[in-house]
Amino acid sequence: MTHARSLSLHERYSVARRSVESPSIVAAAALVHLDASDQAFEQLQAHLARRIDSALQLYPLLGYCVQSPRSRKPTWAPMAKAPTSSDILRLGAAVDGVAGDKIMAQALLGVQLSLPKTSALETGPLWQVQLHRVQDSQGVLVVLATDHAINDGRGTLNLFRFLLQATEPPNAPAAEMPKASDAVFDFKPSVRYMLGMVWKELLLPKLPLPSKLATKLRGPVSWPEAPVSAQTNEVGRCPKGCAPALDTMLVSAPQLITNLKQLAHAHNPAQGKPATLHAVVHTLALAALYAAIARPLEAHALGEFDMVFRTGTPISLRTDAPGLPEISGNYVSSYTCKTTLCGGLPFWTEANRFSAKLASPRGRNKAKHHMGMLAYIPDFEGDPEAYANGWEKFFGSRMESSTPFDAAFTVSNLGMIDLSTLHGQGWKVTDASWAQSHTPQGEAFGIDVLGYNTSGQQCLSIGLSSRPSAFQDKALHNRFVSYLNHLVRAFASTPEHEKQQDLDLDSNPSFADIALLLYSALPNA
Repeated sequence: MTHARSLSLHERYSVARRSVESPSIVAAAALVHLDASDQAFEQLQAHLARRIDSALQLYPLLGYCVQSPRSRKPTWAPMAKAPTSSDILRLGAAVDGVAGDKIMAQALLGVQLSLPKTSALETGPLWQVQLHRVQDSQGVLVVLATDHAINDGRGTLNLFRFLLQATEPPNAPAAEMPKASDAVFDFKPSVRYMLGMVWKELLLPKLPLPSKLATKLRGPVSWPEAPVSAQTNEVGRCPKGCAPALDTMLVSAPQLITNLKQLAHAHNPAQGKPATLHAVVHTLALAALYAAIARPLEAHALGEFDMVFRTGTPISLRTDAPGLPEISGNYVSSYTCKTTLCGGLPFWTEANRFSAKLASPRGRNKAKHHMGMLAYIPDFEGDPEAYANGWEKFFGSRMESSTPFDAAFTVSNLGMIDLSTLHGQGWKVTDASWAQSHTPQGEAFGIDVLGYNTSGQQCLSIGLSSRPSAFQDKALHNRFVSYLNHLVRAFASTPEHEKQQDLDLDSNPSFADIALLLYSALPNA
């Protein structure tokens, strides 16, 4: 059965972003090894075509488009002509046989940029699968791209798995149109939360107050919006006009994820739960960015160097209510917090604090309240030549403001994927990654995480995206990538693999200690 329905808050957010040339595309990529048979590539292509047709039958939203996307009340409706695999699956140009992380990063960024140009909200389809041969190898690259309006991160990963898994999909009737998330979950913010956000976002910026008084009333402001003493890493150009960049780190070791979890367990507070892997990666990112920004400081000044970082964590709600489909729809909330870092703050103190707050009932409710605030964006009919409605104006104006970034980064973690189940006749998946489009407003950096096992190794894929030329410090993005890559490897090492310049993992190093380690280990970063 097909029918039209209004867009959910999160779906309309994605449509509004695309309408102001800031599309949100969620993409996943896999490196596939072919055996030596002549038919292996054709067998993979045929497998994908069959699975795409099955997905279109089982999950109707994958065949929908958006009617009147720039109106105040856009709706979902079936495409005029029902799509098939021939509309979704495309053969792309062969890619250079460079390192796997670079191949996947280039492909992910490529589809994030191309999908909005080759599809339209009003006509669809709003997703695509690309197949690329890897030159001079037995490799193939499979790339899935979906507009965030039809699928969130968890749903996209589930679709990715559905397309590549060895087992046949169940012979089940087509699912119903997925319900709007705000019809399933109570996103309505508390009065206290709502008044605080309205004051900060809508009222305070418009009051004719002296700058010092306005700063005091607003409270601590996150980098990069807040100025940094002793040097500048603030935004120097409008991010909307700056090209996005994506770096993918594939960090692997026999016990990589196990070691990180065991290290967190060894540093958990008395009678408390150890920090989750997500919290460890989040805190490593804080340490890497703190060090990247503080690099010009003298060593003795690090202990007194304070910074405020606002960060975000999307939380999947897909399993929190009965009857929600594994694929399609947007079922997420968004946890945000501000962290004041000083050089003397111990790493594990911050990791445990963040982990406990994120997992708490208050943290989960706060994440839903944050999503619910979308309902309070002032809406109106506008000028189609500029902003056609209030949502477009809200996000478009922020992109072009003097402070487009009000947060340091967001960490989106999709957990683990079992690559051993992703294979077929003549082919098997060996590596995987995912990333979503970097937005020119909101967070300065996006960090997308996925874990998997491959060839006896535990692997973390970490994608880091930003708009490097928007920053005064053009090298900040690369320095952040280098530092985070090094820290993940250092914290996951075992005693027999520790290097002389690495930290003592039995200790609780401060953020200043970690910065000094990075400056010593990577002097040219």
